[in-house]
Amino acid sequence: MGNTENIPKEEPSLKMKAIRSVKWTTMAEVVLKISSMVVTIFLARMLDKEDFGLYALAFVVIDGLGLFKSIGIDKALIQRTKDLDKATDTAFLIIPPMGIVLYGVLWVITPFVASFYPEAIDLPEVLRALGLFFVIFTLSKVPLTLLEKDIKFDVIARITVVSQVFYSVTALTLAFSGCGVWSLVVAYLATECIRCILFWRAVPWRPSFTFDKKVALEMLHFGKFVFLSSLIWFLERSFDKIIIPKVIDISTLGVYSIANNLASIPAAFLGVKVSHVLFPTYSKLQGNLYNMKMAFLRVYKVVFMICAPVTLGLFLIGGDFLVVAYGSKWIDAVPLLQILAFCGLFTAMGYAKGPILLSLNKPKIGFILGSIKAVILFVALIPVARTYGIVGVSWFILVLTIVMFFIGQSITLNLIKVKWSEVLAVLSSTLWACAAMGIAFALTNPYVMALEAHAIVKFLLNSTIISAAFGAVIWIKEKEFIWDIKQMVIKS
Repeated sequence: MGNTENIPKEEPSLKMKAIRSVKWTTMAEVVLKISSMVVTIFLARMLDKEDFGLYALAFVVIDGLGLFKSIGIDKALIQRTKDLDKATDTAFLIIPPMGIVLYGVLWVITPFVASFYPEAIDLPEVLRALGLFFVIFTLSKVPLTLLEKDIKFDVIARITVVSQVFYSVTALTLAFSGCGVWSLVVAYLATECIRCILFWRAVPWRPSFTFDKKVALEMLHFGKFVFLSSLIWFLERSFDKIIIPKVIDISTLGVYSIANNLASIPAAFLGVKVSHVLFPTYSKLQGNLYNMKMAFLRVYKVVFMICAPVTLGLFLIGGDFLVVAYGSKWIDAVPLLQILAFCGLFTAMGYAKGPILLSLNKPKIGFILGSIKAVILFVALIPVARTYGIVGVSWFILVLTIVMFFIGQSITLNLIKVKWSEVLAVLSSTLWACAAMGIAFALTNPYVMALEAHAIVKFLLNSTIISAAFGAVIWIKEKEFIWDIKQMVIKS
């Protein structure tokens, strides 16, 4: 064994902050996902496939322009360790004005976007309304970033939960009133206003309206690759949504969006949220490679332990849930869900590399990897969609996601001196538990399906069986680890 005498010890308060943040983020995400799923179920029954397709298409444009709303300055502010007052004031004088500029740009480009999708008649009005998001969000970005920098994700979580409750009530009320796609639009904008107010109330900082050119250039220099990586990330995540309504139709985009939303539960549930926690945490561990490595392996194990059974569950019984909950009109989404479920898992696990690369000041690597994936999508996705349809698109995205995952993770693991054998060791118990899930389902599902019972009862029986199989094995193999995590969470 190597000598670990001189390895600096991890700062306890930082560790507790990170654990507390993950705890609150996870709890908030559970509430968000459950409430969001319930709301979506009701909306899916009240709205048409075209409404969901139109909303998804509008957000491709909003998300694309939204890449410019902070141009990486928020990440630079989190990573920064000096001249924080100057940096915060300077960031505030850059980010909100960008929101106003983006809103103006959206008005200019909307006719061109609408001409590209002539079948989406309401797209111009929806786009211009959603454009208000830029103004509202950029006003709240600096206080939100300050909360992230100080690892106060418990505060962010509470605000997010309150906002989601408001969104749910507003969206359902408007949908029941027959507002169609506008129930989604109005609820979204109103929720952003609530979030903005609450974020400002949560931080003591107030802008002094002073601008430091030197600090601005330093943050822009750091943020340029973060921004470019975000641009590439947008292209690789949204190119399918751009192509589907053009090559196939907007109704198919609605079906694809429903399947993709369910399939991305692992990525949305833990991947993105935990990476937001880990970036400021890893940034405070700069120069302490050993602690960074240990933290990475612990987090990787927990994320996989949660995301893997969810993914397998979506594959095995997610289609039954989709038809029972959303209605038979969404049955075309079932095969897409089964394919994209694994895409969600690899995406969630792949998010682990982002905080490492940023904290080590190597955002260029993420940019290059994303660029390669985006180019492959750009070249191949249109012919795949024309030849093999929406199922072919789903398979293509899954295979590409897996290949790029292993390339990106290999580079990241090498940077922090982690071997694949070490990763496999921390994931092995979950893999065995997932195998138990699959075996239990294969043995019992024929008998469950043969029962003369309602589809909901059969779904609940299958859910109970596979959950029990996974839980039993993971408890036997990881009882001590689960207990340790539980104690740390309680203490945090």
